[in-house]
Amino acid sequence: NSAENVKWQAVDPEPEPVDSAALALLGKAMERLSDYDRLIISLYHLDECSLPEIAEILGQPRGSLKVRLFRARQKLRSHLAALGWENRNEMQSDTN
Repeated sequence: NSAENVKWQAVDPEPEPVDSAALALLGKAMERLSDYDRLIISLYHLDECSLPEIAEILGQPRGSLKVRLFRARQKLRSHLAALGWENRNEMQSDTN
């Protein structure tokens, strides 16, 4: 039976609509970070690199990067709050 040979692929659900105001605030807050903090946050959250991968890329110890990422997130939250962020889609709180 040809129906038995059909392989079904998982279909990604419709992406959630982008909140352009939130995205603009996030961009402004990211601009306020140092280049290094922005790089670490981008590598971890946008490029989905692991801490060991980031450590290798930047030539830094994993433990130091974990602390730096934590502090960079704190700064980002502070900048977002100053810009009027209202706890939209709370960022992941800690690294694993």
